[in-house]
Amino acid sequence: MSTGARPFADAVILAAGTSTRMAGSDKLLMQVGGLPLLAWTVRAAAKAATVRRIIVVSRSDRAEALADEPWLREVQATVVVGGQRRQDSVAAGVEAADGEVVLIHDGARPLVTPALFDRVAEDARTHGAAVPIVAVPESMRRIVDGRIVGILDRTDLYRSQTPHGAQRQLLLQA
Repeated sequence: MSTGARPFADAVILAAGTSTRMAGSDKLLMQVGGLPLLAWTVRAAAKAATVRRIIVVSRSDRAEALADEPWLREVQATVVVGGQRRQDSVAAGVEAADGEVVLIHDGARPLVTPALFDRVAEDARTHGAAVPIVAVPESMRRIVDGRIVGILDRTDLYRSQTPHGAQRQLLLQA
């Protein structure tokens, strides 16, 4: 799908969270179809034609064990340690990247397709940055003090998704 002669993007997969809403279970390592959830996300990135390198940003307490996982070794992923906040983990991933474009994706979102990685990478290469969006199909209400006070026009409402993509140089300047 790439218009370039070679892959040009690095995929930064964020996996440094604490799964606080999962009552202590690490959702990224939960088995889904015989593999950890995170493995499916990594495999989707690895199948993208534009992706040249995968960087997994992990918590410090699991980085070494994660780097030994066969499903990460098979795609020659690099594991780096993230920070306390999401933005710190993004910064660690961007710092480890050296591709023309950096794609930042949540490790807990395994249903991403290689084609979406490719579209975002191509658009970021062309326009500087790109974020996939999806129109909001649901009816939207404005609530004040527990009461519906209005209906929102959803014509201009969109949900953003990951991966987010940007030219690496733009991210370094931010």
